[in-house]
Amino acid sequence: MIEILSKIGLGVVAGVAYSMSHFAKKEGQSFDWLKFVSTLGFGAVIGLVHGVLGLDLGVANELLVNAGAVPLVENVCKAFWRKLMP
Repeated sequence: MIEILSKIGLGVVAGVAYSMSHFAKKEGQSFDWLKFVSTLGFGAVIGLVHGVLGLDLGVANELLVNAGAVPLVENVCKAFWRKLMP
């Protein structure tokens, strides 16, 4: 269980790193919290799949991208965001 949680944490950290690097490369861009949370959510899902199924991280990422998990995670995050921020 600890191993799976650590892999989820690794996915979240990767999501933070990706989001912040993407934000930093564009000058004058306002920070988009929804995109940030969506990226963290996708990173967590990759970590979960990586930990539960024991797949290589790259394979887990490719599997989820090909399965359409990016828009799915984004839509779930948007739904929660709208409920939290009316």
